[in-house]
Amino acid sequence: MRSENRGYYFVFLLAIILLNSAFIYYISAHTLLRGKILPDVLVAEDALGFDDSKEIELNFHGKNQKINIKDLNLKLTKESEEKLENYGKDPNIFITVYEGVSLIDGEDLDVEYEMDFQRFFDLLVGQSYSLPRYSDGEVVLFCNESDVVFELDENLIISKLVEALGDSDSVDLGLEDILADDSGVWHFDFCLDVEDERQTIIAKLAENLGTGSEGLVDVDEGVNYGYSWKIQDYQQLEKLLNEKKQQYDQKPFGGEDEIVGDKIFLFKEFNPGRRLDVGKSIERIENWLGAVDGDLVLAYESYDWEDEQPYEVLDFTKEIGVGKTRIDLIRNGRVNYGVFNAEVGLLEVHNVVVQPGEEFSYIDNLEIGLDGVTADGRTVGGGICNATTTLYRAAIESGLDILKSQRHTFYVKSYEWGYPLNIVDAAYFYSPRVDLILKNTYKYPIVFRIATQKKLDGYQYHYVSVRTSKLVEDRKIELTDWTRTNAESSEFAAGHFTRNMYLNGKLIKSEKFGE
Repeated sequence: MRSENRGYYFVFLLAIILLNSAFIYYISAHTLLRGKILPDVLVAEDALGFDDSKEIELNFHGKNQKINIKDLNLKLTKESEEKLENYGKDPNIFITVYEGVSLIDGEDLDVEYEMDFQRFFDLLVGQSYSLPRYSDGEVVLFCNESDVVFELDENLIISKLVEALGDSDSVDLGLEDILADDSGVWHFDFCLDVEDERQTIIAKLAENLGTGSEGLVDVDEGVNYGYSWKIQDYQQLEKLLNEKKQQYDQKPFGGEDEIVGDKIFLFKEFNPGRRLDVGKSIERIENWLGAVDGDLVLAYESYDWEDEQPYEVLDFTKEIGVGKTRIDLIRNGRVNYGVFNAEVGLLEVHNVVVQPGEEFSYIDNLEIGLDGVTADGRTVGGGICNATTTLYRAAIESGLDILKSQRHTFYVKSYEWGYPLNIVDAAYFYSPRVDLILKNTYKYPIVFRIATQKKLDGYQYHYVSVRTSKLVEDRKIELTDWTRTNAESSEFAAGHFTRNMYLNGKLIKSEKFGE
C-alpha cells in the first residue's frame, strides 16, 4: 500500500512539475518573447536567418553575375513572419504546450518568400530600352516591334534563390526555371538573343559614328521566320558618315613642295593623308549587319600626296651637297654693290634642273641678250663671280663632274672662308668666255636651290644646295691633300687639293683640283 502511494505521489509530483513548466513557458512566451520568433523555430532549408547583404552568383542566358540579396528585396512574406512569430504562443495553453513540445523535436515550418521581380529582371537581363517589365506574375518583353507577355513561375524562382542562400551561394537559372509555360522558352530566348544583338549593333555604331546612330537599324523580319537586320534610315546614316568624314579626313602633311612651270618639285616627303569613303562604309555596314560578327570597321584609307597632284612630280628630297660662300657687305668703307649682283647670279640658277648625263653651262643658262640682260630680265654686274664660286663649291661637294672652270687671277679675300686654302673659286666672264660647265653624273635629275643669310659679322652668306631623288646611291665626298705651291706669296694662293669619291666604302673616283 505504501509503494502504490509512493507511485501516485511521484506521478502527481511529476504532473505538478510539468504543469508548472508549461505554465512558466506559457507566461514567458506571451511576455518575455512577445513579438519575437522562438529560438528553436526552423524553416525549410534553414534559410530563415540569411544575411540580406549576402551575394549569390547567378548564371543566366550565358552570363555570370553576382547579385546582392538586398538588391532583390528577398524576404519572408508578412503572413509567414506572423506565422513564425506566433508559433508556440497560442492563447490556448494546450496548443502552446503542444507546439512547444514540437519545437523540441526540431519541426520545420513551411513559409513563403517574396521579392522585387522587376528589380530581378533589371539585374538579370541588363539595362536597355526593351527592358522586361514585370506585372502580376507576368513579364512583358519588347520583342521585334511588339510586346510579348510571358507567365512566370515565381515560386520556383524564389525556391532556387533561397536554396542557393543555404547551400552553394550559386544558382543556375534556365528559362525553364523562370517561365511557367515551356512553350514560351524558345520565344523568350529568341527575344533575348535579338536584344543582345541589338545592343551590340547600337554599341558598335555609336563607337564608329557617335551620337545619333541609335535608330539607324532594325529587325528586318518577324520572329516567326527568323530575323535579320537592315538599315532603316540611309539618310541619317549618310549624314553621320559625312560628319565623321569631316572630323577624320586629313590631307597629306609635313612635306615641302613648289610648283615650277608644269612640274612639281618635291623637297620633303609628305606624310600620307587619310580619308573616309562614305559609299564603301555603307556597304561595309550592310555586310556586317548580315552576320553581326567581329568588329565593324569603316572604309578608311590612306593615300599618298603624289596621288592627287595635277602635274608631274620630281623627287628632290635628297640633298647631296651644299656650296657655301660669304661676301662682305661693306667694302672700302662703302656699300658693296657686288652683294646684289651676286644675288642676281644665284637667282639665275635657282630651281634649274639638270637631267642625268646632261651638261650645264652657267653662261648658256643666263641667256644674256645684247642689252646685257638675262632671259629672266636681270642685269649682270660685278660680284656675279660669287655666284659661280658658290655653284662650283656645290658641284665639288656633291660629286658632279666639273668639265670647265677657271680660278680668279687675283686674290679675293672673301673666298678665304670655307676651306684650308683660298683655291676653291670659279671666275665668270662673258667675253672672252670664262664659263663654269658641270655634268650630272647621277641617274636622276638634280636641281639647284639657293639661299642667302645676313649675319652680324658683316657678311652675307650664300648657299647653293644640290638636290636629287631619294633613290640615288649615297656617295661620300672627301677633300684632302691640300697643297700650296707658292709659299713665297703672302696673298694669292696657288695650289691644289684632291677630291676622293666613295660608294659603299669603295673609292670610285679621285680627281685633283685647283691648279
